[in-house]
Amino acid sequence: MTDPKPHEMDDKLVEKITSRYRNLNAGQNTANLIKERYERKRAALARFSDKVKKGEPVSEADRQRLRDAGVSEEEIAQLTGAA
Repeated sequence: MTDPKPHEMDDKLVEKITSRYRNLNAGQNTANLIKERYERKRAALARFSDKVKKGEPVSEADRQRLRDAGVSEEEIAQLTGAA
């Protein structure tokens, strides 16, 4: 079967072709979101760890910043228990 000429394309075929590109873009966006989430979490953990190493008191606001960055309650408990 040969490819249809542009004037022979129907809506179904156009939808099939463009859906491939939509999925590619969605995958790239998902990968970028995961990367950004990881980087936010890593940066929040680094700031918190520096504060703990310096012996500064840990406030509820510090814990909330970790939660906002995606750190789980279990991880926070481990970090503050080590403090």
